[in-house]
Order: sequence, then structure tokens, then C-alpha cells
Amino acid sequence: MTILFNEVFEKYVVAYIDILGFSDFIKKAETVGSKENVMFHHFLDTIKIDPVFQNNPNYDIFCKNNKVVCRHISDSFIITAPYLEKNKYPALIAVYIKAIQIFQALLSINLAARGGIAIGNLCIKDNNIFGTAFINAYETESVKAIYPRILLHESAINELDSLREYQYRNDAIFAKLDKDIFLDSFFDLTMITSNSKDIKTKIKEFRDCIQTNLKGILDAHVRSKWIWIAIHFNNHLDYYDPAETKINIHEYFPIKINYLNP
Repeated sequence: MTILFNEVFEKYVVAYIDILGFSDFIKKAETVGSKENVMFHHFLDTIKIDPVFQNNPNYDIFCKNNKVVCRHISDSFIITAPYLEKNKYPALIAVYIKAIQIFQALLSINLAARGGIAIGNLCIKDNNIFGTAFINAYETESVKAIYPRILLHESAINELDSLREYQYRNDAIFAKLDKDIFLDSFFDLTMITSNSKDIKTKIKEFRDCIQTNLKGILDAHVRSKWIWIAIHFNNHLDYYDPAETKINIHEYFPIKINYLNP
């Protein structure tokens, strides 16, 4: 007997985000009243609020027509939005902005994240998500992103030119290192979020979080991830606000090599 696989696949924008160091954090958060417990509930409340464009109802990126959905499964997030031709700009930007919001919300509780974004076929059921878009987003995060960043799969990079006429130019949301293109994790969400903190306040909070982790983490592998975040943060400031104080990475890792005279 032949069983036909007759599920319907549609074109979607998909982001897969993994929380780094979540297992240690959540063990502490299970204790009611602990600092981690309070931080985790604050984080969940933060990401429930979807950003919207201020003073421009024509660009409401989270309007119902875009059907942006953010699923949270343990230490992973899956963000999906149907790629509709008439709404393709808002759908693309909506997923990008939601991913940045999650990254920044995690920083607020001293956690880092890594992710991948892809565009392609997807089939969504009540209890499952499958298709090449999800596979490409997941593999981009798990294999190619390496550093704490939200990296664009080739399928998403190919759509960047279609955003040139949109309100936000490519260089406003995206960063590039060698051939890799990823989201600017420190993008100013106050530009589009009606109830967000002032950007100066958020920059200070980002800096404090990164410096705290640089100072407190001894594990070389984990520490290298926060060094990369610090480099990304400093480059963001160089681009948007050169007068802002950068993170002095060498201050936290003064390395002195002793030479032996045989």
C-alpha cells in the first residue's frame, strides 16, 4: 500500500534562535523568589510584547495579516511568518525585529543567543513544523553561526535587495563580517517600539551585562563568546555613536606571556 505525503508547503520566513547557557540558568530559576526566577519572568513578559512602528500605521510590522508567530520551546525560539508577495517587506522585517528583540531581552538577564534565519518551504501543523526553511534556519544556527549572532542563510541574503525601498535600509539592521551577514543585535528598537527604554539607557545596560560576563566567566569557551559580543557591541557604537564608551576587552583579560631563557 502506497501512502502519499500530501502536506501543503508554503513559503515562509523562519528564524531559529538558541539560548546559550540556558540549562544552568533555568535550574536556578526554578527556585521561586530567586534572582533568576524574577529575571526569567521579566524576560517572558518582555517578549510577549510585539514591537510596532511608532507614528506610522502603514508599517505596522506585526499586523494580523503577517501572522508572525513566536514559539518558545525550552532553550529555543522559532519565529515564523508567511512570505506573502503583497506583505513580503513587513514579513521579512517583522521576523528580523522579533529576533533582535529576543536577543536583547536575553542580554537583559545576562544570557547570550545564537540564531539562523532562512526563507523557503514550510509546513506548520498543530504539533510540528517541518520543511527546508526550518532545516536551513536550524543548520545556520547550529553549524554556521558559531558566534553569538543571528546569521542569515543564503536564502535570506538573496532577499536583501528587495528591502532597499523599505523604510529601513540594509545597513540599518544588518552587519557584515567577511562574507557573513547577520542581524545587528544592538539595533535601536526604540525607533519602533512604543514602550521601550531610551536607547542611551539600553546601551548602558548592554555594556554592563557584557562587562559583567567578561569579568565573571572563567571558562575559556564561554568567555570567547562574550568577547565576540563585546567586539560586535564596540563595532555597533563605532557605526552609530562613536562618542559612546567602548568596552575595553584587554582590561578584563590582561595577558602576560613569560619567556624562558634556555
